[in-house]
Amino acid sequence: MTLHKFRPSYKSLYVIPEIRGDFTRLEIILQRILPLRKHKNQEDSTVFLGNYIDGDKDSDKVLDCLINIKEEYKDRAIFLRRAHEEIMLKARNSEHDFDYWIDSGGIATIEAYAKRAKFNISPHTIKRNRLQDLIPAKHYEFLNSLEYYSVFEDYCFIHSGFDNKKSIAENQSSNFLFDYTSSKYVKECVRNNVEISFVDDYIYIASHNVNGNKPFIHQKYMILGGSWPKKLIVMELNSMQICAISKGKSRIYPMEFDFHE
Repeated sequence: MTLHKFRPSYKSLYVIPEIRGDFTRLEIILQRILPLRKHKNQEDSTVFLGNYIDGDKDSDKVLDCLINIKEEYKDRAIFLRRAHEEIMLKARNSEHDFDYWIDSGGIATIEAYAKRAKFNISPHTIKRNRLQDLIPAKHYEFLNSLEYYSVFEDYCFIHSGFDNKKSIAENQSSNFLFDYTSSKYVKECVRNNVEISFVDDYIYIASHNVNGNKPFIHQKYMILGGSWPKKLIVMELNSMQICAISKGKSRIYPMEFDFHE
C-alpha cells in the first residue's frame, strides 16, 4: 500500500488496538500515520485501545513514544487503559499483585526496564520494592492518567467490552477491563441474525476479540484485536481500511476482514 492511499485527502481517524511492547512494528505504523494533520477538513486523530506493555522486549520504549505523542497532539491522541496497564499499576501495592503481573507477561516489561537502567542481573531477581526506582515516575503518571473508555464523535472506544444491558455511564471500570459480554452479545446476534441493540447510540470500537484472531467488523460494533503477536494492525475508520505488519517484517500491507451485517 502506498503512502498517499493510506493518508487520504479527508481527515483520518486511526485506531491501534494493541501493542504489547512491540516498539519495532509500532514505529513502522507510526511512520505511516504521523504527523497528524491539522489543516481544515484534515484534522487527523488517533486512538490507542490499551495493552501497550507486557509481551515483546520494548515496553519502556513504547511508553516513551506514547507519552511524546500525547504531549505533541494533546486531545487529538486518545489513550485507553487495559488490563496490562492496570496490573502494572497494582503491582506496586502487594506481593500478590506483583506476582500476578509477573505471570501475566510483566517479566518482559521488567526486563526492558532493567536493560534501560543497565542492570546486569536477571529480571527474575528484581523485587517489588525496586519498581519505583526502576520505572520512571513519568511512565506511572501516564498510566494513571488513562481512561477506561472514550467517546469521540460518533464512536465509543473501549478495550474489552462492557455490560450491554447498561449504558456506558452505568458500567464500572472492571467492566471495561474484564467484561466481554458486549462482544459475545454482538457475535451471537450476528450468528443468529438478530438485530443488535444497545442502550447508548454509539458505534463501538473494541479490541478484545473473543475466540477470534482477525478483525470482526459490524456497522454498530467493531472488534479489532486478536491478531497479536502475529500481526500488529491499524485501522483508519473513515475509509474503513485496515493495515497490518507481520512479526519480523518491515512492510505494512492491507489486511482483509469480514464485514458482518
